[in-house]
Amino acid sequence: MSKFKKRDGGNVVIEHYLGDLESIAKSVGFIERESEHFSAEGFLRSLFRSLEDGKASLRKLASRMATINNNSLSKQALWKRIKKDSCPDFLQAVLDKVNGQQTPENLSPRNSKCKRLIVQDSTQIRSHKKNHKHYAGTSNKSTRISCAKIDLTMNFLTNDILLIQESNGKEQDRTLGRNLLPLLEKGDMKIRDLGYSALESFKYAEGIEALWMSRLHGQIKVWIEDGNTLESLLSTTLKSTLDIHVRITAHGHTCRLVAVRCSKETVDRRRAKRKEKGDTKRRKRRSNGDLREQWSLYITNIPEEQLSTHEVISFYEQRWAIEITFRALKGASNMQKAMRSPTNKNHLQLILKAAQILALLTSKVQAVVAAHHSIERCKLSIEKFMDWMLSCLSQLDSMNIAYPYRLRELSHEVRIKGKTLAQRRIGHLKCLG
Repeated sequence: MSKFKKRDGGNVVIEHYLGDLESIAKSVGFIERESEHFSAEGFLRSLFRSLEDGKASLRKLASRMATINNNSLSKQALWKRIKKDSCPDFLQAVLDKVNGQQTPENLSPRNSKCKRLIVQDSTQIRSHKKNHKHYAGTSNKSTRISCAKIDLTMNFLTNDILLIQESNGKEQDRTLGRNLLPLLEKGDMKIRDLGYSALESFKYAEGIEALWMSRLHGQIKVWIEDGNTLESLLSTTLKSTLDIHVRITAHGHTCRLVAVRCSKETVDRRRAKRKEKGDTKRRKRRSNGDLREQWSLYITNIPEEQLSTHEVISFYEQRWAIEITFRALKGASNMQKAMRSPTNKNHLQLILKAAQILALLTSKVQAVVAAHHSIERCKLSIEKFMDWMLSCLSQLDSMNIAYPYRLRELSHEVRIKGKTLAQRRIGHLKCLG
């Protein structure tokens, strides 16, 4: 059971985070013709309602706006009152407004070993195949796939979202990873999956005295100190854990490698997944690839004095915090259903931008609630919080109404290996201090 009492809670006014929507709409030229039948707030609220139930057709948006404003509005009348090309600009301006809200300083632990623990990852949302020309996914010659990608960058120490962006599904993570580089600062630690692995990003981080950690990409060549390949060491060692210095790529870039031998179940699962994808044409797969599949391989520039072998592994596991955020976003909303109809690019962007606003707004409000009650933010379930936030946005009669919350309804007490998720995450934060 939760330790919070029934009376523990408060109120949240959404308007404080979104700002003056009418002024934002005018600043980007979103409203073509002013009318009592249309408002920027009503448009955004109708989008959130569509995000909640997955019914996001233009006719449905117009019908919901008519209900919100207590009048009649057809789809044709809706398009006459707004500039179609400015719809994404309006939502992007709202997104920037929410992102500009400062996170309470007391959420970041003092005397930590790094300034910020930055985690980056992405998720894909399938769309109707006829939307391929707007958001193309990875496909072959015989079939076309439409897929959009949302890329998220967050600070694990505060759970604050630093950057959120959308792109084509076939856009490589390595390309999206370049957008993070200008945000890096001295003392930061970035953790990213192997899809973001790029030597240029490693060198950039080291050039500004930042720390980095990544899984080892299967195509990156590795040599150990005696000049032999990594595979020669993995095939002969009897140890279950390795922590050595290596040289990667043809440039011979020096870094630290941590290797952990996987269980038989993990190896079988990896091989089954590769077989399912039909990955049989990769060169040297049967030798080097099969050998690496037996290990979890991490590369980093963090010295042993700062993080031990087991701490490196533990810190990389924190990348799952961003996976939970994606799961919360997809679980709370019906975004995937809303994307399944053939439509134009502006309409698809409305859905994607609304989902990004929901994720960013949830992060900001969660931070303020945690700071207000002086509790660790990780004690609040991001999934329950996003459910609550979407219900606020879709049910409120106005954005300036105070919406109540109860901490008992927003906290989680799921036990894993004798500890709650909150206790496990608090332990990782103490490990930083």
